[in-house]
Amino acid sequence: MCVPDTVIVIGSDPAKGRVLVEAGARFHQADLSSVADTRRVIAEIGREVDAVDALLLFANRLSPRRRETAEGLEHTFALYYLSRYLLSVELGPCSTRAPIRSSSASPASGPPPGRSTGTTSS
Repeated sequence: MCVPDTVIVIGSDPAKGRVLVEAGARFHQADLSSVADTRRVIAEIGREVDAVDALLLFANRLSPRRRETAEGLEHTFALYYLSRYLLSVELGPCSTRAPIRSSSASPASGPPPGRSTGTTSS
C-alpha cells in the first residue's frame, strides 16, 4: 500500500497558509528570521511526523537596508542562513530512512534596488 506524501509548509502569511491547507498541505505559521520561532516550529513538526524525506527551503524576503531581528541578529543572515541551518540540522533526527535531501533557493544576486551595476547598454 502506498502512503501519500505529506507536504508541510512553514510561512508567515496565514492567508496564504489557508490556501495551502485547502490544497491538502499542512501549514505552520512562523517567522523564520526568529531563532526562537524557527525552533518552535521544528518542535511542532517533530511531534507531527515520523520522518522528513526532503526539505525545500525557499524563504525570500528582500530588504534594501540592514535590519536587525528582535534577537539582535542581522535579518537576512537569520532568515537565509540560520533558519535553513536549524531546519536542516534539527529536523535530521526525524529522518529515519535516509539523510534529509535539501534544496535551497535565494533571491537573485545583483545590485540593491535603485543602484546601477556600472554598465551601460549600447
